[in-house]
Amino acid sequence: MDPITLGFIISTSSAVLAGIILNLVTGNGKAALKADIELEVVRKVREELNRIETHPPKQEIKTISDQILIHDRGIEQEIDLRLKNLKGITVTYAKTTTWTRIEAIKSQVNIALRHTTEISLQLIQESILKRIENKWISKIHVYALDSENLCRAQLSIEIDWDEYNLQISNGKTTVVITEDGRTWIDNTAIELDEAILLFNDYVRDHSLKTKCYTPYAPGVNREEVNRILGMVNGEPIRWKDKANQVFQFKIPEIKELRVGFYCVD
Repeated sequence: MDPITLGFIISTSSAVLAGIILNLVTGNGKAALKADIELEVVRKVREELNRIETHPPKQEIKTISDQILIHDRGIEQEIDLRLKNLKGITVTYAKTTTWTRIEAIKSQVNIALRHTTEISLQLIQESILKRIENKWISKIHVYALDSENLCRAQLSIEIDWDEYNLQISNGKTTVVITEDGRTWIDNTAIELDEAILLFNDYVRDHSLKTKCYTPYAPGVNREEVNRILGMVNGEPIRWKDKANQVFQFKIPEIKELRVGFYCVD
């Protein structure tokens, strides 16, 4: 094999690599491994060429061409080996989302209600989230009731509007969320995710039904708001027994938001 032929092989390999890298972008894991391995082959050949003088002995050129063939024959075996070695490796990711503060609050309430109640998305958006936009409510409670309509568990979200106003006045009008698979998952704070999990497990284990209550914030004209939204006041909640606070946490990224879970032993 003469230097011109060898140069053609290297150029062709580079073109192949470009196609394989495209497969990597589209998620083809095996193609990605092949790209890595072929890149190693190209690098080794180029290093060898740099070592050889302008007119190298033919025997040395033959040695390089043999190395190319050996590497080419071993690519598939090398892919299989590296795929085996990938087992047990944890892949991490991070996604950043920016919300206005009010949208951040609404998103968490929306997620909580969609996962714990049978309230329609339309009603959530047109009634409950509208109340939040207008600061008409500061608490969202989801109760778990037994066959006697006695409460056995509660998921609670509380909004501190004073803290909200303080954050806004300090110029913190937006909230930046970084999903790292630990503190935030699928746009859900880990505190809320845990509360939803505990609440739903309790509801399932005790065959309970759920009901949502949204008490009005102090100073809100209940009759007027009910008229605007076409709502009525609900019956007072009665507990089966003394409720115990399992946990109550603020969401660090949304300081005005607190989530809690309570249940009867």
